[in-house]
Amino acid sequence: PSTIGIWFDAADISNNGVIPFEGQIVSTWLDKSGKGRDMTKSTLGSITSQPVIKLDGNNGRPVVYFDGKSRMRTTDYNFRGTDTNLWRNGGYSAFGVSRYTGGDSERVITSDGGNWLLGHHGNQIGRYHFDGWVDQGFASDTKFHIFETLHEGRSISSNPSATVWTDGIEGNYRNASKQGSNNNWFFPEYLAFGAMTSGRDSSKCQVAEFMIFEGLLTEDKRLNIEGYLSHKWGVPLPSSHPWA
Repeated sequence: PSTIGIWFDAADISNNGVIPFEGQIVSTWLDKSGKGRDMTKSTLGSITSQPVIKLDGNNGRPVVYFDGKSRMRTTDYNFRGTDTNLWRNGGYSAFGVSRYTGGDSERVITSDGGNWLLGHHGNQIGRYHFDGWVDQGFASDTKFHIFETLHEGRSISSNPSATVWTDGIEGNYRNASKQGSNNNWFFPEYLAFGAMTSGRDSSKCQVAEFMIFEGLLTEDKRLNIEGYLSHKWGVPLPSSHPWA
C-alpha cells in the first residue's frame, strides 16, 4: 500500500485532537503523517502578516486563512532534498482542499523553490503546473474545491504522465497535456501555502486539508479519499461517484 508522506488538517493543526479557535494564530502546523514534516509561518520577502484560523469550513470547521501577506512552508522538509529519488522514481498522489476568498487570487497550494502548484493560479482554478503545465484550468470562484493528481514516477516512464481531477472530475488538460510536467522536477521543493518563493503570487485564501502519498494510489483508495474529503469539507462530487 502507498505510504502517506505528509498530511495537514486545518481541523487538527496541533495533531492532538484539540479543535483550534477562531482567530488563533497559526505559527506552526503539525504534520499528521507521523514523519514530522511540519510547517511554520514564513516572514521572508513580501510576507508581513501571519495565518489565522477561521471557522469558515463545512459546518463551521476550522480552516487556515491567508490574507495575501501571509504564508507557511515546510520548515525543514525538502521534497527535492535527500528524498529526491523517492519522489522522482516512485511518483506521488496528492490531494488538497482550498479556496480563494477574493481580492488577491494567485497561488494557494504551491512550492517554495521550483514552480509547482495544485489547483489555484492566476485567478483560475483546476490549474496544475508541475514545473510544466498539465492543465490550465477554468474560471475561479470562492468555493472550496478538491484538487488532486496522481503523477507517475520515472520508474514507469522517462516522460511520466499526470492525471488530475477537480471535485472528482478529471481535467481536460487545456493548453497542456498529461505529460506536460517536467520529466525530473514534477514535485514540490518546500511545500508552501498562501504564496510561493519569497511571498510571490500570494493569495487571499483558505486551506482546509492537504495530503501527499508516495507512489500511485489504487483507484479504490483514490475514490475513498475523495469521499472522505467531500463529506468532511462539504464539496459535492459527481452523482455517479460511489461516495456522492
